[in-house]
Amino acid sequence: MGGDFNAALSRYGYAQSTSALYEKLDKFFQDFVHSTHGTLMESEAHTSRDLLRGSSASLVHIITWNLTCTNTCTMQSSTSKVHWVGVECNGAMDCCASHNSQKAHA
Repeated sequence: MGGDFNAALSRYGYAQSTSALYEKLDKFFQDFVHSTHGTLMESEAHTSRDLLRGSSASLVHIITWNLTCTNTCTMQSSTSKVHWVGVECNGAMDCCASHNSQKAHA
């Protein structure tokens, strides 16, 4: 199962007033993955960012269940790559200030 879960293992720059809510949400997500014996594939970079506020988070994840590797295959890393579309920023947080909330595709 994959998609934008709006839960993060990594957040940066979010308001102090919402931190308790996000911490609860993020813990619930991690508990779900653990309690269902899922394998979480995280993105290597933050998949959502707000250039005006300077905040970013990894919100897009893939969760797998019951996938095993036999001797004939090699398990890939448990991270996914992020490819930003629609913005020519080359990874700089402040280069596209007019783009408020850019989304990535993992």
